[in-house]
Amino acid sequence: MSTADVLLLDEPTNHLDLETTEWLEHYLAASERTVLLVSHDRAFLSATVDHVLHLEGATATPYSAGYTDFVAQRAERRLAQQRAFEQQQRTIAHEKDYIARNIAGQNTKQAKGRRNGSSGCPAEPGPWSDRNDGAAVEAADRGGDQV
Repeated sequence: MSTADVLLLDEPTNHLDLETTEWLEHYLAASERTVLLVSHDRAFLSATVDHVLHLEGATATPYSAGYTDFVAQRAERRLAQQRAFEQQQRTIAHEKDYIARNIAGQNTKQAKGRRNGSSGCPAEPGPWSDRNDGAAVEAADRGGDQV
């Protein structure tokens, strides 16, 4: 029997004390194995990961960065999505206004063409927001020896 090439860890720090969590961090950092890790422990993630596969909605987005860099890159990506969505909404509003003003006038053909052509535009995804249902939870630093 040989050692595993891949480790699958689901919430590995849930029932560990600080000393054991630190040992696990060092063990994973020194390991050459591939580790698939699911955790809500941000400090542990920051200390151990160098790639993130972020699952949100129906998409999986890879990031070639540690957890801290992933958070910043995700914020930038969401901002870009928000801006693209807002631009698309402005364009749609402008087209609707043009159609409404010109559907019965001299530019009827253009207005009807725009009305028919606008239905084929690919829609930008709506802006993402952190879904926490209004509950705000602050992450505290590790408690040291306190349990």
